[in-house]
Amino acid sequence: MRTLTLCSLLLLAALPHPAVADPVLAVTYFDAHSVRPDLEPLGRGVADMLMTDLQQGRGVRVVERNRLNEILGELSLQRSQYIDEATAQKLGRGLGATAVITGSMTMALEGMRIDARVVDVETGEVVLAVQATGTEEAFFELEREVAGKILQGLAIEHDPEALATRENLTLEQALAGAQRIDEADLAYVERLQALRVYKNKRLIRRATTFTTYTSSSDGSSSSSTTMTWVVEDGGGTPLGPYLFAKRMGDTEVMEQIELEAKRGTAGTLILLGTSLTLFGVGLPTMIVGIQAQVDAVDYDDLGPTPADPRAVLGTISVVTGAAMLAFFHWPAAIAQARAKWVANFYTPERADELIRQYNDEVGDELGLSREDILQMDLQTRRPALTVRPVLAFGWTGLAGRF
Repeated sequence: MRTLTLCSLLLLAALPHPAVADPVLAVTYFDAHSVRPDLEPLGRGVADMLMTDLQQGRGVRVVERNRLNEILGELSLQRSQYIDEATAQKLGRGLGATAVITGSMTMALEGMRIDARVVDVETGEVVLAVQATGTEEAFFELEREVAGKILQGLAIEHDPEALATRENLTLEQALAGAQRIDEADLAYVERLQALRVYKNKRLIRRATTFTTYTSSSDGSSSSSTTMTWVVEDGGGTPLGPYLFAKRMGDTEVMEQIELEAKRGTAGTLILLGTSLTLFGVGLPTMIVGIQAQVDAVDYDDLGPTPADPRAVLGTISVVTGAAMLAFFHWPAAIAQARAKWVANFYTPERADELIRQYNDEVGDELGLSREDILQMDLQTRRPALTVRPVLAFGWTGLAGRF
């Protein structure tokens, strides 16, 4: 047993140790405080240069700036907003980072100071804080000093000399570069916001099926499945034909739907009124006729007694009224059922044409290109088929959806 245990330990020791995952760093925009407001964009310049210099560390992966802007937008955070430990942790989780680097840059008359904090995404604690101070002319040396201290503090293998190989620029050149970064980021954020608005406002035609279950009075049931299509907005909410026609500016279909609704309501009211009238007239007539027929019975002569016409007419009137009362709601129900499906008023080709025109107008208003929209569609493609059950209760014609 001891020999077996010793062999097992030796075998485990000989196995390769699992590799530690490479660190994934996210660098947020630095807060900038300066006696010269025109130098405040350098806070974003510091972050951009840190993204480049930190990649000198062995195995380090740095989250790209566009992805950072995207998550900032999703979390409703401003790029200029102060990033505390809790916010950095939430931001890092959204980016899939292991650590988030944030900080500030202060420029005063006596010089410049860059502070950086490293927040562990898992614990939300600041695991490292570094700083560098000097003159404005030493701006690039201070940034590289901060980058080196971060790599060293995180025990990431790197070549210090590689950080010094980048050619220094003038402060004006760095400021111009930071301003270009700022403009590009603003354009990217505006594009993301426009795509979100477009995604909610656009319309989509989707295929759908609905299954109808019908039960009869004898207890048997049957089902049938029908394939059709619906028009949905960006949130997945189906649009009825009236609302679709209204968005398309199609007054002809809107008037047709309104006319069918009025006719259905009028038909229902006519059937209801007629059935109640037949009841109101036929029931007393039937009673009077039956009573007259009873009074006319000759008990001395037990032969057949002729039916009173009033009883016959009254009975026919009551039966007809009952039948009409059972189905009086059908005209309105039929009109309402037609008004649920866009397919009842538009062909697929016509609907696609109108949807394409509408979406193009929305995209043009938001300043989006077809490439932007195509990229969004590829990233957020959804299944085209949904199932919508419908339950019908017997011969009454009542239907409910769930």
